[in-house]
Amino acid sequence: MAAVVLITDRSVPVRDPRRFKKVLAVFPHADDETVHCGGSLARFAQTGASVTLLLLTGGERGNPAGVIDPALAAVRRRESERAAAILGITRVIQEDFDDGQLRQHTDAVESVLSRRIEEVHPDLILTYDLAGFDGHQDHVACSQVLTKLCRAQFPAVSLWYVALPARMLRLLVLVGQVTDDSRAAQRRVTPTHRLFVGSAIVPKIRALSAYRSQRGSIGKGLGRIIPAWLPVSMLQFEYAWRTHPVEPAGSTLLGISFRPLQAEALGLDGRAALQSLLALPYGLIRLGAYWNRIEAEPGRFETADLDWQIDAAERAGKQIILAVGAVKTFGYPEVFVPSHWLTQPLREGSLVQPTSHPALLSGAEQFITRIVTRYRERQSIVAWQLEHEAVDPLGVEHSWRLSRSFVERELQVLRAADPSRPVMMNGFLPTSFVVRLSQWWRTRDQGDSLAVAASLADIVGIDYYPRTGLRRVGRRTLYLDGAGGRSARMTRERVFGSIRMHGKRLMISEGQAEPWETTTVPPSPEGHAAFSCPPEQLIDNFNAALRWSVKGDPFYAYLFWGAEYWLLRSQSGDPSYVQAFARVLENA
Repeated sequence: MAAVVLITDRSVPVRDPRRFKKVLAVFPHADDETVHCGGSLARFAQTGASVTLLLLTGGERGNPAGVIDPALAAVRRRESERAAAILGITRVIQEDFDDGQLRQHTDAVESVLSRRIEEVHPDLILTYDLAGFDGHQDHVACSQVLTKLCRAQFPAVSLWYVALPARMLRLLVLVGQVTDDSRAAQRRVTPTHRLFVGSAIVPKIRALSAYRSQRGSIGKGLGRIIPAWLPVSMLQFEYAWRTHPVEPAGSTLLGISFRPLQAEALGLDGRAALQSLLALPYGLIRLGAYWNRIEAEPGRFETADLDWQIDAAERAGKQIILAVGAVKTFGYPEVFVPSHWLTQPLREGSLVQPTSHPALLSGAEQFITRIVTRYRERQSIVAWQLEHEAVDPLGVEHSWRLSRSFVERELQVLRAADPSRPVMMNGFLPTSFVVRLSQWWRTRDQGDSLAVAASLADIVGIDYYPRTGLRRVGRRTLYLDGAGGRSARMTRERVFGSIRMHGKRLMISEGQAEPWETTTVPPSPEGHAAFSCPPEQLIDNFNAALRWSVKGDPFYAYLFWGAEYWLLRSQSGDPSYVQAFARVLENA
């Protein structure tokens, strides 16, 4: 029982197997399917699904010496048929590609797979991830060809990669069942969901026993003295990673925001982090001019770090949106006013007016003018951002707000300094009834930031966070997740309709691509992803937003939020966030 608890990753959502009616498992060798997802295949069969197993090679090299043994292929075929009968698999399709040679015949493999998928017409396909689980060249080739084919020809078919939770994977490495291959580890996926196997573990153990010829390969390392059924019997769940189709971006620019303070909070070197992010093939980056860092004391105006960021982005061929503040700029804590311009904290619940805070407004106007004047000759800068969620309160931390008249004065000096470039202003799009009600109540006197942006800015940026952590309750977290509801859709249509009625362009200024938990710095749990935004949610959020884009008026841009967090995860051995972003760039 202790072992079951130890290797079960309860942070991974459980998926209901009953939604799938036709399942196709594609693997290079007989026994691959039983070892990696035999329990799941049995569960699918128990729920009434038709399960087909497609084996690409005869497995004639499946002996300790790895030499060709034609008789072994016939043995393994009989074993696979016995195992399939035990698991409830409806049909076994045996192809005859040479064992160990799939990489040399990828075109032929693709042709066969295309024909078989058309024939079976599955709604779910299971196979290896792009690491091939353990780096075996046939496993990798199978995954690469099948992944490419599904994206190009069968995007409506769900594609799952078999996966293991981190603790189980480390255990298998320890006992010698999996080699510690760093190249495979870089492409290995982390689970996005799990299936409860339950009683289906019994046919899985029996099916493993049917593969008598493979006991030597299944039992590597300590497995030579530990029977295969013992560790398998501990698995009450089997895990997988769901691949996602990617919506076409069309003319929408894709990019990220860079937060130097967040990089520091995560323990990253800011410049090294930016260099790593600039190496990715997107087109647009948002940088920020942080007032209290540039003007830390009276008479000082130090832009060396921002100069370096802009130079680096230009060398990488990126276009830039430069956020000029002044009072608020993207990234925690969002307020970046130097102490010499604000000697007393702003009164909670107050509306910051030009008449109530003339010194603050004067300092903001001077800062905006100097920043815009300094960088307006840079051709890489395609737009300015004024303030950040300009007239909204700062969540639950501060209830004061900038007045519309304060922001209008800032906008006047910005346009005077550079009348040629568009100005972007952003606002938070509420995705749950609770947040919508709170936002309306707190901004009812002058409208929220999206309403103000729609009347003042040239481009309106949408900050989109569909799933957020609300409160810790003991060891669990309560989340808000209402983005898919009817009320959220009606709010979105009303907001977008108003913005377009004003003749303004829309963009996603912050598309959630990192966790929003109950802490300021998102957690980076070892071995699994935080529930508010696992890697695949990065793609789901992008897809959802791109479906809102109107053909005649597409989004100007989509900026992914959380790139610094992706680097932290990569340094911790989990490149899945970077991989998800790269997949969007590759396929959008």
